[in-house]
Amino acid sequence: MRFIFPVLKSNKLLGLKNNNDLNILRKKLGEEFEELLSAMAYFRFCQNHESDELLEEAAASIILEAMDIIQVSIGIIYGVIAQGFKSIARKKVADHVEKLINKGWCFEKILVVEED
Repeated sequence: MRFIFPVLKSNKLLGLKNNNDLNILRKKLGEEFEELLSAMAYFRFCQNHESDELLEEAAASIILEAMDIIQVSIGIIYGVIAQGFKSIARKKVADHVEKLINKGWCFEKILVVEED
């Protein structure tokens, strides 16, 4: 499976530019988080009511909302990198992996994201 995570620049349809403003991204992350929680609650509801069609729709909604959170998170990390902290970002990614290992986590897979 291949995942693509673009760094957003602008939206021609809406006439918007992504300015990597951390205050705006913080608000957006909160909105997306609430949408994910709602999608997860709907999924649980569908599981309890045994509707395969609704369950598939709910699963798709969870995936889309989680992807939105990943997209905002990428914007946050890129916003920090764009302010001149690329080497710190690289180190902190490595530190995060080491932290997970030290806490006893075993990895099922590792997804590698490369800057194009």
